[in-house]
Order: sequence, then structure tokens, then C-alpha cells
Amino acid sequence: MAMAITNEFLDELERFSLIVNKRVTSNYSGTRKAVAIGQGLVFEDHQPYAPGEDYRRIDWKVFARTDHLYVRRFEEERNLTVRILVDSSGSMNFRKKWDYASMLAVGFAYLSMINNEKFQLATFDSDLSFMQAKRGRAQLMNMIDEL
Repeated sequence: MAMAITNEFLDELERFSLIVNKRVTSNYSGTRKAVAIGQGLVFEDHQPYAPGEDYRRIDWKVFARTDHLYVRRFEEERNLTVRILVDSSGSMNFRKKWDYASMLAVGFAYLSMINNEKFQLATFDSDLSFMQAKRGRAQLMNMIDEL
């Protein structure tokens, strides 16, 4: 079956955004809030200095005001990988379910691409077939070809 990705469909997707409230545990830096506290740009809070901690993180301005050693804690930002799973079994031929599932998959991939997130397509029936997770327009085009 042929899938028709039209400009109107992509224009409609512009109204939406991919919102994920889960904190990410990936090892790659990015724009999502991570579970870990460490090196980052977003200041989290201060905590009392404990012997053995990195002395370079001591906030000397706080020490000057309080005479107590505190270290700065930052929130790390990590990348998100969006995994899109589509059933490709024979039951998907019933009343164009495959076409609708494909359009939804492309929609999620497009929203991920707009947010500069990696995305990965996986199709399954009796076995699992998946593409490598990447970001960008070329990945979206490969996904459309696959579907």
C-alpha cells in the first residue's frame, strides 16, 4: 500500500509539539532534564561540602557570606531517543490500519526531528525489524521509504 505524505499533513503537525515529562538517563548530553546531578549549565542548588568532593565546585561567594563550604550542583541535560513501534502483521491490512499507523509513526518522527531528537523505527510481526536511531531529515526520509 502506498502512503501519501502531503504538505498539508506536515503543516498540521506544526501545531503540535513532542512533550516528554520523563527525565532521561542517557549518557549523551542534550536538552532534556536528566536524573543525574553533575556538570551542566542549569544551576540546581547548593549542598554542604563533604571531604573528598571536587574542590573546584566550591562556591567561594557563599563561603564568604556564611563561613561554611558549599558546592554548586548543576542539572545535567541528556538526549532523548524516540522509539516508534509499528505492528506490521497481516491484521494491519484491515480497513487501512497500516496507512493510519504509518501516518502516526511519521508524525511522531517529524515532531522528534523538529525537536532535534534521535528517533528510531521498529516494525514487528513474527520478528522484529528496526532502523538505527538517528536524527535529521535524511532519517525521516529513510523511515518513509521503509514504511
